[in-house]
Amino acid sequence: MFEPGTVKRNPFTVCWSEPEPVDPNEEYESYCADGAPEASPPIIEPVEGRIAFTFPVDGWDFSANYLGGRAITVEQVGDTSWELIVPADSPGGTVIVSGFGPQGGVHVAISLPGDGSSESASPCVEAIVALRQGLPTYDYESATDLIALIDRVDAVVVGTIDAVRSSDGRIELVLTDPVTWGGTEAVDRVQTEGTLLGAGSVEALVGVRVIAFVHRRDDGGFGVDVQGLLVECPGGINQVLEPLPDDPSRLEDLAGIDDLVSFVRQRKAPVGHVTTDIASVRLEQVDDFDVGETVPAQMWWTCGSGLVVPIDPDRYLPTNDVGGLAGQPGRPWQRTDFPAEWEVVVVNEAAVDGTDWVMLDAIAERLDLDTIQVRRVGTDAVVGVFVRDPTPPQERPVCG
Repeated sequence: MFEPGTVKRNPFTVCWSEPEPVDPNEEYESYCADGAPEASPPIIEPVEGRIAFTFPVDGWDFSANYLGGRAITVEQVGDTSWELIVPADSPGGTVIVSGFGPQGGVHVAISLPGDGSSESASPCVEAIVALRQGLPTYDYESATDLIALIDRVDAVVVGTIDAVRSSDGRIELVLTDPVTWGGTEAVDRVQTEGTLLGAGSVEALVGVRVIAFVHRRDDGGFGVDVQGLLVECPGGINQVLEPLPDDPSRLEDLAGIDDLVSFVRQRKAPVGHVTTDIASVRLEQVDDFDVGETVPAQMWWTCGSGLVVPIDPDRYLPTNDVGGLAGQPGRPWQRTDFPAEWEVVVVNEAAVDGTDWVMLDAIAERLDLDTIQVRRVGTDAVVGVFVRDPTPPQERPVCG
């Protein structure tokens, strides 16, 4: 039951699955019910720009969108309570509030006061609602933040949906003009578990941009992470499966897919593409971190200093050979110079800042005040140990 204020609303779409008890004679609930929002849901009046609501199960996340696609901020204020932050320029009309948790998902419709100028659902949003109706309940562990989501998948692909297909209990999105970050293989189609209950109702997704965070499956295909399938409908991004991680510092101003790509480029190398736009893959500055803590990192080769790990405001130099890359090969760097599993952006032409290549998929752990240990994301294999460079920035060699 979803309760905004004193108005109780039942979800028009719900999937609920309690853990199966050890005792086979003990009763438990597991069901799904699909539907569509009614034409005129009850109007809920905001109080000082907010609508409070409760859902009597903890461990859930909620998001909200106008039918036209524009997102509305939802803040969690208690274990089982949230607030809808109604924008000052709200047009009113129907709003879909979506909740996801360990037991499943719910979708509830309410109306906001106003002239309803955006209340008619865009065909794109209606298609997403239709697509969700055939999706199963997902049991997943939330990524702690956006960087963790990027790091835990094998690749991220952005493209335009060319077709939506369903067979053998899977839904497949076929993409045109895809661009892939991560791994060595370009991805042109992604899959998720589910069935199209009405194939004609998802036709509006053809021609729409999508970003998918994908894992390579055992059969060689690519399946989407449950937090990683988002479609850019008119008005903003809509998640198809579960919401993105709760990461206000990175996602507060999220307006479109390109905003997400700016973070993907910091952690994944583009497939089949060489770039000289090195500045675009620099990590954001991080606060100082304590001994035993880890932070996202990158390993760079600069013509002035060789290998270096920059973690603002400092940089760290290697104490030993790293992956056989102690010296310049005497020619432009090539992808084959690096271990196949590294996420590397290679710059074969002289860059303005004198950088030849960047390893993106690194994690730095502080060993002591002046020493860090670098390894690849998701592994225990040490890439190298680095010490803080005591040279003042103005005295460091430069070239390029």
